[in-house]
Amino acid sequence: MEYALRRLMMATTKLRPEVDLAALAPSRARSHLQGLLDLWRSMGEALPEELWPVRHALEVDRFLEPLPVLDRPDPHATTVERMLMQRLAELHGSVPFDDAVPAHPGSLGHLQRNLFAAGVDRRENDGTLTFYGVRDTVEQADFAAAQAQALIEAGAAPQDIAVLATPAGMKHLARAFDEAGVPLTGYAEPAIRDLAGEALLHALLVLGPLQPGMARASLYASPLMPWDAATGNLLAREIMGGNWRGAAAGLTGNAAKLHQALRGGAQSVAQLCFKLDVLAECLTNAAAMRSYAASLRARIRTIKALTADPLDWDTLLRTATCGAATLPDPSRMVEGVALMPADQVPWRNCRHLIVADFAGNNYPSPVTNDPFFLDSELTAIVDATGLAMPGRAQQLKRTLDLFRHQLAAASESITFLCPYRDGRGTRLQPTTGLSLVARTVAADVIDLRDTTRWPCAHRQIARRNTGLAIPDKGVLTLNRDFLALRRDDDGGVLPQTPSRLEKLLVSPLAWIIAEAGAQDTPWAPDGPDVLIKGNIAHQVLEHLFPVGPVCTADAITDSFDWHLEAAIRNHAPFLLAASWRLERDTLRRDILRAALHWRERLAEEGAEILGTEIRLHGEAHGITLHGKVDCILRLADGQVLIVDHKSSGTRARRDRMNTGWDLQLGLYRAMLERPIRSEGDGLEAIPQDVAPGVAYHLLRDGGVLHHGLTSRESSRMEGIETDISAEAIAMLTRRLAEVGAGTIHLNKTGDEEFFRKEAKFTAYALNDSPIVAAFLVGNPQ
Repeated sequence: MEYALRRLMMATTKLRPEVDLAALAPSRARSHLQGLLDLWRSMGEALPEELWPVRHALEVDRFLEPLPVLDRPDPHATTVERMLMQRLAELHGSVPFDDAVPAHPGSLGHLQRNLFAAGVDRRENDGTLTFYGVRDTVEQADFAAAQAQALIEAGAAPQDIAVLATPAGMKHLARAFDEAGVPLTGYAEPAIRDLAGEALLHALLVLGPLQPGMARASLYASPLMPWDAATGNLLAREIMGGNWRGAAAGLTGNAAKLHQALRGGAQSVAQLCFKLDVLAECLTNAAAMRSYAASLRARIRTIKALTADPLDWDTLLRTATCGAATLPDPSRMVEGVALMPADQVPWRNCRHLIVADFAGNNYPSPVTNDPFFLDSELTAIVDATGLAMPGRAQQLKRTLDLFRHQLAAASESITFLCPYRDGRGTRLQPTTGLSLVARTVAADVIDLRDTTRWPCAHRQIARRNTGLAIPDKGVLTLNRDFLALRRDDDGGVLPQTPSRLEKLLVSPLAWIIAEAGAQDTPWAPDGPDVLIKGNIAHQVLEHLFPVGPVCTADAITDSFDWHLEAAIRNHAPFLLAASWRLERDTLRRDILRAALHWRERLAEEGAEILGTEIRLHGEAHGITLHGKVDCILRLADGQVLIVDHKSSGTRARRDRMNTGWDLQLGLYRAMLERPIRSEGDGLEAIPQDVAPGVAYHLLRDGGVLHHGLTSRESSRMEGIETDISAEAIAMLTRRLAEVGAGTIHLNKTGDEEFFRKEAKFTAYALNDSPIVAAFLVGNPQ
């Protein structure tokens, strides 16, 4: 939306929404254009901060000083840019611009003159163009600094050198050039954020009815919070990983007070005001934060003035919108290596150009899809209204022309740096720019991941040993008991769960990464994933089917919506927003259907519910286990059945049970054989003289698969006669012995296919971490 509005603004003649749409036929394009114009007018004809001086220059009658412009036609200029240039030229004249053709006689000049020429001869490289492949963007920065240092020692001045870089790579370059002692000019410090505004906005989101997890994580990671950065990052990471206790249990003083205040939301004006006061009081007392604290308190007073019962959260959130981050002007001086953004025309020429980040979607940058208009619609708009908004073709021409201008800035040499991975380790593909260059000049990339091959080896860089090799037999031996990694506050070993042990069954490496708390925790907006849907369904079924006789179908339909809303508020309050109505309705339909099917099945069996959400704790296979049973049934013939609700379908679960690879029910039976009792665990609901059966209730299609019951010919519940856990328990026993002895068997390339075809389930743990995929070993011949 921001891009669309800005493009519309730049297509006008005076930066005002004065556009006549009479000549534009009724169509989708007209509706979208009218909507954008109405939105702009509703904002009071507001403009981005940098465009206010442009509107002023277009409308003002007098200038304080003359401002002549360069007479350089720009085929990609927007309407506003052309109008501004025309007005300044009329008032103050223009200065001729000499757009000289690059005159270098070697391969550099050949590339600069013929980058997009048709039928051009491909020349050999005479050394004025070099292409280096580096490990990642961090190593790229070190090499760029070393290359600049080598050029300076060879006689070049710092101002003879320039570096092109993307915003993501600039911070690394600034660090590397500082460490190398090479002056760098043109680097802009990171944007100054409105920390007080961010804190208030995130706090209101956390205290509001939807309570998005990412807002809470962002608030906890704020520099204003009364804990250090490491604690804030840990708290945010745990929140995004679904752990709402973890490190928060160790908070004290103001930190604990604030954490407690931010829990549970705010249901009244008094409660909201109290919690906002706690937020202001608990800010860090560092002098650097006092201005933010004052700003926050002033904004809180504004929020309080707007509050009234019932709380109008939409108005409060609109009022609390934080200000845009301000980007400091880059520091520029004559003496220094020029750092230039990859998305801008070079701000000065140079003798030696280093092109960083020459990989992925850079050089040229990709053209994005237009969310509002087709190219044909943009043509119709310009014909009818005069609004010339660039389409995909024009954007592509502009990015290609920018790439040509950037390469033309160098007069003696260009060094292209091609990182193989970005700063997060994600593999980067070769850039399109490499193909464009290679059609004109031979472009052989020299692999410099081995730093001994650096052409500027005089600069020694201290490096950690990253030569991790996969053992020949795919076995890591670390001589420690990995089963004892996680411990409670008293130093005792924490029990394992069926889900953790299933991960161990599939991938010991993925399991140990999770045990060590090193699993990837991506930041993403809240969404109804499988886990959230399952938690909601479990809570609804638990409350619809309490202990005692099975309720009627009418009782289920009458109370269903109340229980569903309570479950959503508990597990995913974001689903209550209007934007999630479709997903909410779909979830309601699926759970209600599953509940009615389950009631019908229970009624057919004459079942009585003995317990729900029963905690299991026991010993098996040399370790302690804990889990939770969804419900315990006593059937009409007196048999007892332990049931676990699953969101999947009957067919896949049946296949897995028949092959003996079902782990969870096997672990439930093992815990019941050697239970560790605790007060209120609910196990008294299981008769001591009855050997219970185990079953899955599959929510997707209403099927029930059981094991361990005596023959029931008239029942529609399906019995599995084979040992449902034999293969899984056998492999788990081996895995437990291995990790207990400090041995990790890496996964093989064929494991995913084995679990899918032989064990009949999807091995999700193999995709838990990129580390697992990076350390796959080949299957033995």
